[in-house]
Amino acid sequence: MATMEAYVAVRAHGLKSRLLKRPDYEALARGEREVYEYKDYSSIAARDPLEVKVEKVHRVYVSRISLLAESAPELSEYLWALADKLEFENLKLQLRRVLGGGGRPILYPYGRHVGPVRLSEATEEKELWELALSSGLLERVPKREWGSLAEREAFVDFAYVKHLASAVQRVPASGESRRALLEAAAELCSLVAASWSRHLSPEAVASVARAAGLEVKRPPRGGSPEERLLRLARRLELRYPASLPYAFAFDVYATAEARNVERVIVGRSLGMGSSEILASLLLTSP
Repeated sequence: MATMEAYVAVRAHGLKSRLLKRPDYEALARGEREVYEYKDYSSIAARDPLEVKVEKVHRVYVSRISLLAESAPELSEYLWALADKLEFENLKLQLRRVLGGGGRPILYPYGRHVGPVRLSEATEEKELWELALSSGLLERVPKREWGSLAEREAFVDFAYVKHLASAVQRVPASGESRRALLEAAAELCSLVAASWSRHLSPEAVASVARAAGLEVKRPPRGGSPEERLLRLARRLELRYPASLPYAFAFDVYATAEARNVERVIVGRSLGMGSSEILASLLLTSP
Protein backbone atom coordinates (compact mmCIF):
# COMPACT_ATOMS: atom_id res chain seq x y z
CA MET A 1 0.00 0.00 0.00
CA ALA A 2 3.01 2.28 0.52
CA THR A 3 3.58 2.09 -3.24
CA MET A 4 0.01 3.22 -3.90
CA GLU A 5 0.37 6.08 -1.41
CA ALA A 6 3.56 7.16 -3.14
CA TYR A 7 1.79 7.07 -6.52
CA VAL A 8 -1.01 9.30 -5.22
CA ALA A 9 1.57 11.68 -3.76
CA VAL A 10 3.40 11.88 -7.09
CA ARG A 11 0.14 12.69 -8.87
CA ALA A 12 -0.67 15.31 -6.22
CA HIS A 13 2.78 16.88 -6.68
CA GLY A 14 2.07 17.19 -10.38
CA LEU A 15 -1.32 18.79 -9.76
CA LYS A 16 0.13 21.16 -7.18
CA SER A 17 2.68 22.41 -9.73
CA ARG A 18 -0.25 23.69 -11.81
CA LEU A 19 -1.84 25.74 -9.03
CA LEU A 20 -1.89 29.51 -9.41
CA LYS A 21 0.72 31.59 -7.62
CA ARG A 22 0.72 35.11 -6.22
CA PRO A 23 1.83 36.76 -9.52
CA ASP A 24 -1.05 34.99 -11.27
CA TYR A 25 -3.57 36.37 -8.78
CA GLU A 26 -2.07 39.83 -9.05
CA ALA A 27 -2.40 39.75 -12.85
CA LEU A 28 -5.98 38.47 -12.57
CA ALA A 29 -6.96 41.08 -9.98
CA ARG A 30 -5.55 43.90 -12.10
CA GLY A 31 -7.30 42.60 -15.22
CA GLU A 32 -4.02 41.94 -17.01
CA ARG A 33 -5.03 38.31 -17.53
CA GLU A 34 -8.32 36.43 -17.66
CA VAL A 35 -9.06 33.21 -15.81
CA TYR A 36 -9.78 31.30 -19.03
CA GLU A 37 -6.23 32.02 -20.26
CA TYR A 38 -5.01 29.39 -17.78
CA LYS A 39 -5.24 25.89 -19.24
CA ASP A 40 -7.09 24.32 -16.31
CA TYR A 41 -9.78 27.00 -16.55
CA SER A 42 -10.06 27.09 -20.33
CA SER A 43 -13.67 25.82 -20.21
CA ILE A 44 -14.71 29.23 -18.87
CA ALA A 45 -15.86 31.63 -21.57
CA ALA A 46 -15.90 35.41 -21.35
CA ARG A 47 -19.61 35.39 -22.27
CA ASP A 48 -20.56 32.94 -19.50
CA PRO A 49 -22.91 34.33 -16.85
CA LEU A 50 -21.25 34.90 -13.49
CA GLU A 51 -22.85 31.87 -11.84
CA VAL A 52 -21.68 29.62 -14.68
CA LYS A 53 -18.12 30.89 -14.36
CA VAL A 54 -18.15 30.18 -10.62
CA GLU A 55 -19.58 26.70 -11.16
CA LYS A 56 -16.86 25.90 -13.70
CA VAL A 57 -14.18 27.04 -11.26
CA HIS A 58 -15.34 24.49 -8.69
CA ARG A 59 -15.60 21.80 -11.36
CA VAL A 60 -11.85 22.21 -11.82
CA TYR A 61 -11.35 21.41 -8.13
CA VAL A 62 -13.58 18.33 -8.40
CA SER A 63 -11.75 17.13 -11.50
CA ARG A 64 -8.42 17.34 -9.68
CA ILE A 65 -9.62 15.22 -6.77
CA SER A 66 -11.22 12.85 -9.27
CA LEU A 67 -7.84 12.35 -10.96
CA LEU A 68 -6.29 11.39 -7.62
CA ALA A 69 -9.16 9.09 -6.65
CA GLU A 70 -9.21 7.30 -10.00
CA SER A 71 -5.45 6.77 -9.88
CA ALA A 72 -5.67 4.80 -6.62
CA PRO A 73 -8.98 2.95 -6.19
CA GLU A 74 -7.84 1.42 -2.88
CA LEU A 75 -7.41 4.89 -1.39
CA SER A 76 -10.27 6.56 -3.22
CA GLU A 77 -12.68 6.51 -0.27
CA TYR A 78 -10.48 8.95 1.62
CA LEU A 79 -9.72 11.06 -1.44
CA TRP A 80 -13.41 11.41 -2.28
CA ALA A 81 -14.11 12.20 1.39
CA LEU A 82 -11.92 15.27 0.97
CA ALA A 83 -14.11 16.49 -1.88
CA ASP A 84 -17.26 15.65 0.08
CA LYS A 85 -16.76 18.96 1.89
CA LEU A 86 -18.68 20.48 -1.03
CA GLU A 87 -21.73 18.33 -0.22
CA PHE A 88 -21.61 19.47 3.39
CA GLU A 89 -21.33 23.07 2.18
CA ASN A 90 -24.33 22.50 -0.08
CA LEU A 91 -26.30 21.19 2.90
CA LYS A 92 -25.48 24.38 4.81
CA LEU A 93 -26.39 26.58 1.85
CA GLN A 94 -29.74 24.91 1.35
CA LEU A 95 -30.36 25.01 5.08
CA ARG A 96 -29.93 28.79 4.98
CA ARG A 97 -32.41 29.04 2.14
CA VAL A 98 -34.99 26.92 3.93
CA LEU A 99 -34.60 28.79 7.22
CA GLY A 100 -34.44 32.21 5.62
CA GLY A 101 -30.77 32.88 6.19
CA GLY A 102 -29.86 33.66 2.58
CA GLY A 103 -27.03 31.99 0.69
CA ARG A 104 -25.27 31.58 -2.65
CA PRO A 105 -27.45 31.64 -5.78
CA ILE A 106 -26.15 28.19 -6.79
CA LEU A 107 -24.92 25.09 -5.04
CA TYR A 108 -21.52 23.55 -5.65
CA PRO A 109 -21.42 21.17 -8.66
CA TYR A 110 -20.80 18.01 -6.69
CA GLY A 111 -22.93 15.26 -5.18
CA ARG A 112 -21.42 11.88 -4.41
CA HIS A 113 -24.18 11.15 -1.87
CA VAL A 114 -26.93 13.58 -2.76
CA GLY A 115 -26.72 15.86 -5.78
CA PRO A 116 -27.21 19.62 -5.74
CA VAL A 117 -30.40 19.41 -7.80
CA ARG A 118 -32.06 16.99 -5.37
CA LEU A 119 -30.83 18.99 -2.41
CA SER A 120 -32.15 22.25 -3.86
CA GLU A 121 -35.61 20.70 -4.18
CA ALA A 122 -35.92 20.25 -0.42
CA THR A 123 -38.15 22.96 0.99
CA GLU A 124 -38.30 21.93 4.66
CA GLU A 125 -35.56 21.45 7.23
CA LYS A 126 -36.77 17.97 8.16
CA GLU A 127 -36.54 16.89 4.53
CA LEU A 128 -32.95 18.15 4.31
CA TRP A 129 -31.83 16.15 7.33
CA GLU A 130 -33.63 13.04 6.09
CA LEU A 131 -31.92 13.35 2.70
CA ALA A 132 -28.50 13.72 4.27
CA LEU A 133 -29.09 10.79 6.62
CA SER A 134 -30.60 8.38 4.09
CA SER A 135 -27.88 9.12 1.52
CA GLY A 136 -25.12 8.34 3.98
CA LEU A 137 -23.77 11.89 4.02
CA LEU A 138 -24.58 12.24 7.74
CA GLU A 139 -24.34 9.60 10.45
CA ARG A 140 -26.72 11.49 12.75
CA VAL A 141 -28.92 14.57 12.76
CA PRO A 142 -28.77 17.63 15.06
CA LYS A 143 -30.75 18.10 18.24
CA ARG A 144 -34.26 19.38 17.73
CA GLU A 145 -34.00 21.84 20.60
CA TRP A 146 -31.33 23.91 18.89
CA GLY A 147 -32.86 27.24 18.07
CA SER A 148 -30.24 28.98 15.95
CA LEU A 149 -29.13 28.55 12.37
CA ALA A 150 -25.53 28.96 13.58
CA GLU A 151 -25.78 25.83 15.72
CA ARG A 152 -27.11 23.84 12.78
CA GLU A 153 -24.37 25.08 10.45
CA ALA A 154 -21.69 24.37 13.04
CA PHE A 155 -23.09 20.85 13.39
CA VAL A 156 -22.68 20.31 9.63
CA ASP A 157 -19.06 21.52 9.77
CA PHE A 158 -18.26 19.17 12.65
CA ALA A 159 -20.10 16.36 10.85
CA TYR A 160 -17.75 16.81 7.89
CA VAL A 161 -14.73 16.40 10.18
CA LYS A 162 -16.31 13.23 11.59
CA HIS A 163 -16.96 12.02 8.03
CA LEU A 164 -13.32 12.60 7.12
CA ALA A 165 -12.00 10.90 10.26
CA SER A 166 -14.23 7.88 9.61
CA ALA A 167 -12.80 7.59 6.09
CA VAL A 168 -9.28 7.62 7.54
CA GLN A 169 -10.17 4.67 9.76
CA ARG A 170 -11.39 2.65 6.80
CA VAL A 171 -8.72 3.44 4.23
CA PRO A 172 -5.90 0.84 3.88
CA ALA A 173 -3.09 3.33 4.50
CA SER A 174 0.11 2.76 6.44
CA GLY A 175 -0.01 3.11 10.20
CA GLU A 176 2.09 6.28 10.06
CA SER A 177 -0.16 7.86 7.44
CA ARG A 178 -3.30 6.92 9.36
CA ARG A 179 -1.95 8.50 12.55
CA ALA A 180 -0.97 11.67 10.71
CA LEU A 181 -4.37 11.96 9.03
CA LEU A 182 -6.25 11.37 12.29
CA GLU A 183 -4.13 14.06 13.94
CA ALA A 184 -4.96 16.34 11.02
CA ALA A 185 -8.68 15.63 11.50
CA ALA A 186 -8.36 16.42 15.21
CA GLU A 187 -6.69 19.73 14.40
CA LEU A 188 -9.35 20.43 11.79
CA CYS A 189 -11.94 19.87 14.53
CA SER A 190 -10.19 22.49 16.68
CA LEU A 191 -10.11 24.90 13.75
CA VAL A 192 -13.84 24.46 13.17
CA ALA A 193 -14.38 25.15 16.87
CA ALA A 194 -12.23 28.28 16.67
CA SER A 195 -14.19 29.51 13.66
CA TRP A 196 -17.59 29.00 15.29
CA SER A 197 -16.45 30.45 18.61
CA ARG A 198 -16.81 33.82 16.86
CA HIS A 199 -20.58 33.28 16.78
CA LEU A 200 -21.38 30.78 19.55
CA SER A 201 -20.43 30.39 23.18
CA PRO A 202 -17.70 27.84 24.07
CA GLU A 203 -20.36 25.70 25.73
CA ALA A 204 -22.54 25.76 22.62
CA VAL A 205 -19.59 24.88 20.36
CA ALA A 206 -18.64 21.92 22.57
CA SER A 207 -22.25 20.71 22.70
CA VAL A 208 -22.63 20.86 18.92
CA ALA A 209 -19.34 19.01 18.41
CA ARG A 210 -20.43 16.23 20.79
CA ALA A 211 -23.71 15.93 18.90
CA ALA A 212 -21.63 15.26 15.78
CA GLY A 213 -19.59 12.62 17.63
CA LEU A 214 -16.50 14.71 18.35
CA GLU A 215 -14.74 16.17 21.36
CA VAL A 216 -13.23 19.63 21.01
CA LYS A 217 -9.85 20.33 22.47
CA ARG A 218 -8.88 23.91 23.26
CA PRO A 219 -9.12 25.91 20.03
CA PRO A 220 -5.66 26.81 18.68
CA ARG A 221 -4.31 30.31 19.05
CA GLY A 222 -2.24 32.36 16.68
CA GLY A 223 -3.73 33.39 13.37
CA SER A 224 -7.13 32.84 11.82
CA PRO A 225 -8.51 29.31 11.37
CA GLU A 226 -7.79 29.64 7.65
CA GLU A 227 -4.15 30.55 8.27
CA ARG A 228 -3.81 27.71 10.78
CA LEU A 229 -5.17 25.29 8.18
CA LEU A 230 -2.52 26.43 5.71
CA ARG A 231 0.20 25.89 8.31
CA LEU A 232 -1.14 22.39 8.95
CA ALA A 233 -1.03 21.68 5.22
CA ARG A 234 2.54 22.91 4.99
CA ARG A 235 3.62 20.68 7.87
CA LEU A 236 2.10 17.62 6.22
CA GLU A 237 3.56 18.58 2.85
CA LEU A 238 7.06 18.72 4.32
CA ARG A 239 6.81 15.66 6.56
CA TYR A 240 4.98 13.32 4.19
CA PRO A 241 6.02 14.21 0.62
CA ALA A 242 5.57 10.61 -0.60
CA SER A 243 2.50 9.34 1.24
CA LEU A 244 -1.22 9.93 1.67
CA PRO A 245 -1.04 12.95 4.02
CA TYR A 246 0.40 14.89 1.09
CA ALA A 247 -2.99 14.51 -0.59
CA PHE A 248 -4.59 16.25 2.40
CA ALA A 249 -2.15 19.14 1.95
CA PHE A 250 -2.87 19.33 -1.77
CA ASP A 251 -6.60 19.38 -1.08
CA VAL A 252 -6.16 22.40 1.22
CA TYR A 253 -4.26 24.23 -1.51
CA ALA A 254 -6.68 23.24 -4.29
CA THR A 255 -9.68 24.28 -2.20
CA ALA A 256 -8.03 27.62 -1.47
CA GLU A 257 -7.42 28.16 -5.18
CA ALA A 258 -11.05 27.47 -6.10
CA ARG A 259 -12.27 29.96 -3.51
CA ASN A 260 -9.64 32.51 -4.52
CA VAL A 261 -10.52 32.33 -8.21
CA GLU A 262 -14.20 32.66 -7.33
CA ARG A 263 -13.41 35.78 -5.29
CA VAL A 264 -11.41 37.26 -8.16
CA ILE A 265 -14.22 36.65 -10.64
CA VAL A 266 -16.92 38.00 -8.32
CA GLY A 267 -14.76 40.90 -7.16
CA ARG A 268 -14.03 42.06 -10.69
CA SER A 269 -17.70 41.73 -11.63
CA LEU A 270 -18.54 44.05 -8.72
CA GLY A 271 -15.92 46.58 -9.76
CA MET A 272 -13.67 46.03 -6.74
CA GLY A 273 -10.11 47.32 -6.92
CA SER A 274 -7.18 44.94 -7.26
CA SER A 275 -5.90 45.68 -3.75
CA GLU A 276 -9.29 44.90 -2.25
CA ILE A 277 -9.55 41.67 -4.22
CA LEU A 278 -6.06 40.53 -3.26
CA ALA A 279 -6.72 41.29 0.40
CA SER A 280 -9.66 38.87 0.29
CA LEU A 281 -7.58 35.93 -0.96
CA LEU A 282 -5.98 33.13 1.01
CA LEU A 283 -2.62 32.87 -0.68
CA THR A 284 -0.69 29.62 -0.30
CA SER A 285 2.56 30.67 -1.97
CA PRO A 286 4.82 33.72 -2.02
